[in-house]
Order: sequence, then structure tokens, then C-alpha cells
Amino acid sequence: MSALKRICRKYFDYYDKQSGLFQSASISLISKHALPDLATTIRDLHQTLADVNPDVVQQFNRQKQYPCYDFKDAYSHTNTDSKKWSEELDSVIVVE
Repeated sequence: MSALKRICRKYFDYYDKQSGLFQSASISLISKHALPDLATTIRDLHQTLADVNPDVVQQFNRQKQYPCYDFKDAYSHTNTDSKKWSEELDSVIVVE
């Protein structure tokens, strides 16, 4: 795992040294072992999203063709306890 983390760091450092539009990159390292539990929790919480006003959630879609939301932000607007899924999400993301 440490070799993968080093690769992520080198990737990030390379783009961090750039300037302007070239100083932009995203990388994540995900642990597949925690994905089943996260998927179950998200499936159960998904029903609560119907009650969330999409105008209050951070959106990533620039062309409005497809809804693309920050799910962590969306779930924070539900009446459910977000601690469980948030902890599960954090356990899946090794490098962000």
C-alpha cells in the first residue's frame, strides 16, 4: 500500500508544481475491502435523497444534462445520521 501512496503523492506533486490551468489534478486511492459495507449503507440512504432540495447541494454538472452532486453534501441535508456512512466513506478513501 505504501508504494501506491507514493505514486499518488508523486502524481499530485507533479501537478502541484505546475502553474495556471496546468496546476489541476485529482487522484484518489480506494480500498476495495470496505466497498461492500459502504454500498449497502449508501443503498439504504439513497431513498432519503428524494426529500433533499437539489438547489442546496453542491453540484458538479456544468451543462445540466446529468445530475452530478457531491453525495456527502447531499446526505448531510437528509434527516438521517450521517456519521455511519461518512465513517464508511472515509475508510474506503486511502488517499484523497
